[in-house]
Amino acid sequence: MELNQVSRILDNRQCPCWHRVVLTIGCVGNIVLVAALTVLSVMVFQVCSSNATSSNNTQLVSHLRQSLCEPQYSNSAGASCNLCPLQWLLHLRKCYWVSKITGNWSKSHEYCSLRKSHLLVIHNSAEMGFIMNITKSKTQVWIGLHAASSMAKWSWVDGSFYDDSLFRMNRHDTYHAEGDLCAILTRQNQAVTVACSEEYKWICQKEAVPI
Repeated sequence: MELNQVSRILDNRQCPCWHRVVLTIGCVGNIVLVAALTVLSVMVFQVCSSNATSSNNTQLVSHLRQSLCEPQYSNSAGASCNLCPLQWLLHLRKCYWVSKITGNWSKSHEYCSLRKSHLLVIHNSAEMGFIMNITKSKTQVWIGLHAASSMAKWSWVDGSFYDDSLFRMNRHDTYHAEGDLCAILTRQNQAVTVACSEEYKWICQKEAVPI
């Protein structure tokens, strides 16, 4: 057999090896390309979904403002109005709810907590005036004011201390009793110390939701 024929036979036998290498590289390249396209598609979908969600949220807020806010707020892009849950009263940036039943101080405190609020806390005269207005038909209501004993300082449920410049504290007969003391608010613009086990109506308070 001639040398040239032998060389051609060897070349023919080696070709399939190179074909496999080329095919393997091509397959790997295709897999990488498909993976890259998949990742890119997911990223594009996420961006589109995010933009769509943002647009939907903007439309929802705009609809709520038009439906629930006063005209001076709903027509102004820079302004915001505050909303309260159903049957709650709005005053400035806070919501208030007055109970229709009675309970002791602990029950009242727990009721407010379960509704993501707390018993009434008063820190300024404007708020005091509003409370006097909404409680004018009610004799006495629990507020978030309590003391560990007759000798302890009175504090609000938010951790702040009682300021006697807002309203007067009337020391009731129970003031010298042992154990916790709580306070009710009366129509006479004063607080009265009573045993926490007594039963009265109460007022819950929470922050309004701005939109």
